[in-house]
Amino acid sequence: MLSPEILKNAHIDLAPNADGQFSSTDWSRILNEADKRWQDIRLEQPGADDKAWHEVVRQFHRDAYFGFAPIFRDKKSKRPRNLGFSLIFLMFNSMVGLKVAVLWFGQKYSNGDNPTDKWIFFAVLTVVVLNYGFFLWRNRRAED
Repeated sequence: MLSPEILKNAHIDLAPNADGQFSSTDWSRILNEADKRWQDIRLEQPGADDKAWHEVVRQFHRDAYFGFAPIFRDKKSKRPRNLGFSLIFLMFNSMVGLKVAVLWFGQKYSNGDNPTDKWIFFAVLTVVVLNYGFFLWRNRRAED
């Protein structure tokens, strides 16, 4: 059986540069295989526990992780969104773009006789409210 010192650092020794992670069942099999190989090497060279473990680590990498595939990958954390940029973009959009649209279609609605101008004006107002609501919904879990 592997010594407690070796078992404590086995994950670090065996897979620091593996492309992915091994499942827990694969880890138990890997450690069993490493223990078998460690015992075999210790029988050939008695008294050289550290050298035997180093040879097992070399075999692990040389034999392509003892035939096990590191299929589990950490989910990459998303880069935190720049809330300030979103706020500036929303402010510019609402202060310039949407204000111009509200003013333009508002004056067309108030000066014109066309009934569709009213619906266009209210559609632009709805876009303003939905734009702000979308900003709030998108950044609902933002942290300072």
